[in-house]
Amino acid sequence: MSNSTPFCQLDKLICEYEEDTKTIRADKLIILNYPKLFVMSSASLFEHYIKNSINDFIISPSSPISRTYPNLHILLQRRSNKPITDNIFAKLEGYENNGVETLNADPFFNLFGGQAFKNNVENNFNTERSNHANEINTIITGLQSLIGQDNRYDLDYAKNSDIKDRLTQCTFDISEKAFLSLKLRRNRVAHNFISGLSDSFEDVRNFYYDARLYVAALQTTLENLTSKPT
Repeated sequence: MSNSTPFCQLDKLICEYEEDTKTIRADKLIILNYPKLFVMSSASLFEHYIKNSINDFIISPSSPISRTYPNLHILLQRRSNKPITDNIFAKLEGYENNGVETLNADPFFNLFGGQAFKNNVENNFNTERSNHANEINTIITGLQSLIGQDNRYDLDYAKNSDIKDRLTQCTFDISEKAFLSLKLRRNRVAHNFISGLSDSFEDVRNFYYDARLYVAALQTTLENLTSKPT
């Protein structure tokens, strides 16, 4: 996504990591902690935007929740010390128990109509992927005539070509798993910052590239369920 998106700060973090690795030794703590910083930053930002979309929907649904979304209505009626958006977001399951990972978004989809809602998210994902691919193709086309003139252009061309390749390979299921994997890893780091993550920065970055399409699609789908003032 371009720098006009809500995720531009994460793109900036990637650029800063790439710059720092050119001048700072790989065994320095600042470099070793970059993957943890990126996990916390990306997963937390994704959570923030999804919860905002959930909250907007609860405040102004397009139809009565009790009639149209009975599973969500039941959850809303339960007494809890946590904000309701926390309880709903928790249905996007990315956690582990005794070393066994659970990555499952179906409990979340079931709150909003089940398979029909999931289909809408997947349709919006395909639109997001297509739009992003067009943006990347435009960037690559603009850089082609500059290859060989400056190392910056060569690096930008290679970087955007890699992103294009990931877009080509990224499916809805891959994107969903990437998002839930980031959520799981954020929980690991939150409970054990020193040794809670074994992934490299590149591993986390790839999760991020795949997951942000899913998050954008989820936001769009939730927004489409929300009444818009006329």
